[in-house]
Amino acid sequence: MRIVIVAVLLGIGAWMAIALSHVDADIGAPAGPDRLMGAIDSGAAAGKAAIARDILREHPIDGRAFRVLAQAETDAARADSFLAIAVRRAPRDRLTRTAAIDRAFARGDVENGLLHLDALLRVAPGVREEMLQRLAGLLEHEEIQAALLPRLEMAPNWRPALATVLKSPQVPAAPAATLLEHLGKRTPLQPGEVHAYVTLLNRLGRNAEARRAWWQSLPLSVRSSDANGLFDGGFEQPDVAGGFGWRIGTQPGLTTAYDDIDPLEGARSLVLDFDGRAVADLGVEQPLALRPGHYRLAAGVENNTSAARPFLLEVACQGAPVPQLSLELPSATRTPDWQRSQGEFDVPAACSGQLLRLRLAARSLQERMVSGTLRLDAIRLNPLGNQGPQPAAQPLR
Repeated sequence: MRIVIVAVLLGIGAWMAIALSHVDADIGAPAGPDRLMGAIDSGAAAGKAAIARDILREHPIDGRAFRVLAQAETDAARADSFLAIAVRRAPRDRLTRTAAIDRAFARGDVENGLLHLDALLRVAPGVREEMLQRLAGLLEHEEIQAALLPRLEMAPNWRPALATVLKSPQVPAAPAATLLEHLGKRTPLQPGEVHAYVTLLNRLGRNAEARRAWWQSLPLSVRSSDANGLFDGGFEQPDVAGGFGWRIGTQPGLTTAYDDIDPLEGARSLVLDFDGRAVADLGVEQPLALRPGHYRLAAGVENNTSAARPFLLEVACQGAPVPQLSLELPSATRTPDWQRSQGEFDVPAACSGQLLRLRLAARSLQERMVSGTLRLDAIRLNPLGNQGPQPAAQPLR
C-alpha cells in the first residue's frame, strides 16, 4: 500500500514540475542569472549543472541554482544537502518546492512532502485546483490524512479551495467526509467546509448527521428556532439560509421576502408577491432529515391571490416519485385573513432524507399566471407516535 501511495505522489510531483515550467515565466533582463535560470527551467539549456555553477559564481546565494545542482547530483546525501540549501535560500521558488516534494515522496516521507506542498500551494494559486483534486483522490489512505490535518489546522490560504474540491463528484465522499470530521475536532470548520461536510454526508445518505453538523454551525442565538426537525417555521431568522434552513430562490414573475406586516405569529411571515406572469416554480423549500414515524404538518396561510389552482405544501422522500404528503392550502377568500391548514404523513424506514417545498398545482400555462400575495407563517412539524392519520382541518382564525 505504501508503494502505491509513493508512486501516485511521485506522479503528482512530476505533473507539478511540468505545469509550473509552463506558468512560471518570471524571466528577467536579456542577460544574467534570471535569463539563465529561465533557459534551464524551460529545458532550452544544455549542461544545466555547469550553468548553475556559473550562476553561483556571480550570485552565491541563488537558491534556484542549488536546486539545479541537487537535481543533477547522483549522490543522495549531496543532493539532499543542495536541496536543503535551495529551500532555505529560495523558499518561494515554485520549482524548488516541487523538487523538494518529489524528493520527500521518493523516500516515502509523506509528512515532509506535504509540508513542501503546503508551501507551494501558498505561492502558486494557479495550480491549486488540479493539484488538490489529485491530492483528494488519496484521502482514503490514513497516512495522507494524518499528515494533511496539521497543515490544515494552520489555516493556509488554500484551505477554502480544498473545501470546494472535496464537494466535487469526482472525489470519493467517505474519505473526504472523514477528513472534515477529524479537522472539525481540531479546529472550527470554516463556512465552506461546513457546507462541504453537509454535502458529503447527504451524498452518503447520512442525512441526520448532516443536519446535526449544519445545526451545530449556527450561532447559539438562532438554534432555538429549530423544532422537531423543522427550522424557523415562523420565518423569524431571515439571515439564515441554505443548509437545512429555508432555501428561497429568485423566480421570474415572483418576489419572495420576509415581511413584518401583520404576521400570524411572532414578528415576521413569508410573503410571495405574484405580478401576473406565469410562474414555473415557487422556489421555497427546506431539506429535512426526519426519523421514520408518523408526523403532522401544520401551517398558517393568508391567500390573496388570483390562483385558479391550489397551493400545496409537500413532503417528499429523496428520489421518491410521489410525495408522502401534499397538503392543500386554503384558497383565496373575498376577505383575506389568516387560515390554518394541517395534514399527517408517514416517513418510512428507507427514507433518510426529505424535502419540504411549496408548490402551485397548476396544469397549464394559463393556470400558472398568478397575481396577488400569498403569506405563510407558523409552520409546525410534530411527531405523533403511533397515531393513525386524521382528516385535515382548515379552521379560520
